Amino acid sequence: MSIEFNETALEPGEFAFMHQIDENDPKAGFQLFIHSHFEGREDALPFLVSYHLVVVNYGDIADAEEAEMFGAALMNMDREAYYETVCMFADEIAPRGCGH
Repeated sequence: MSIEFNETALEPGEFAFMHQIDENDPKAGFQLFIHSHFEGREDALPFLVSYHLVVVNYGDIADAEEAEMFGAALMNMDREAYYETVCMFADEIAPRGCGH
């Protein structure tokens, strides 16, 4: 997996997107695009990356609920606390308030 700080690959309001390099072969690898606002942000990156890592393991069947559980487990946090932290960072680029 590689990480690129480049919001041109993101939809409006997205903070990151995990891209499977070869849509037919996950073994070809993944590229995580993260909004350039977060480049060098050691406080935010573990949360933003962990949220999207679930796609590497579970592919398209992973939804927001799985992303929250997976990320919370990686960060050794309560799911709700993890979710609120991810929302706090996401709101830095697209303030809209997170909600389930």
